[in-house]
Amino acid sequence: MIKKKLSEVEKLRIRMDYKFSQVDDKLSSLEGRFDKTDNKLDIVLTQLDSIAGQFKKFDEELTMQSGRIATYSDEIKQLQNVVFVGA
Repeated sequence: MIKKKLSEVEKLRIRMDYKFSQVDDKLSSLEGRFDKTDNKLDIVLTQLDSIAGQFKKFDEELTMQSGRIATYSDEIKQLQNVVFVGA
């Protein structure tokens, strides 16, 4: 009877080892998928970072242009006062 129980336990152990090896194989394939996904995510984040930098430069340039326009507008008003007051 003890030998029979030991035999059953051994069969269960072998079956569990087989199931665990299947789980390990599936997890290994998932790791490969995650590696590919991480690589794609890195590419996307790098591109987003580049786009954000370009928008920042554009915003800075727009701010500079706005300042120049304000300065030119003031100069134009001063010139109009000189020209049209004398006319």
